[in-house]
Amino acid sequence: MVARVEVSLIAELGEPEFVDEMVDLFAELTSEQVRELRSALDQGDATAVLRAAHKWKGACLAMYATTLADVADALENQGRAGQLDSAREAFNTLEPLVADTLSQMRNRPGPSDA
Repeated sequence: MVARVEVSLIAELGEPEFVDEMVDLFAELTSEQVRELRSALDQGDATAVLRAAHKWKGACLAMYATTLADVADALENQGRAGQLDSAREAFNTLEPLVADTLSQMRNRPGPSDA
């Protein structure tokens, strides 16, 4: 699966330095949420999976990280349904998707290049 990121929209969020800060904050939040999801899955806590995924989904949508938002949505729904095996499968797809998403965000064209 290839990560979809609306990089042209990210570039429109503001000045490049501001957008760089937003991407850095998103990277930090993503790292934190992935740790929370891993912990929740390790503990078999479906409610914690739902909460962490819901919080992260909002950040993904705000940063136009559509593939990560889709995975977060799936994790949220699986947590709600108590489907931890399915949630673990979805979680296992995250590492390369997160890396690809952050790479696209950091290497985005400027507003005049889009």
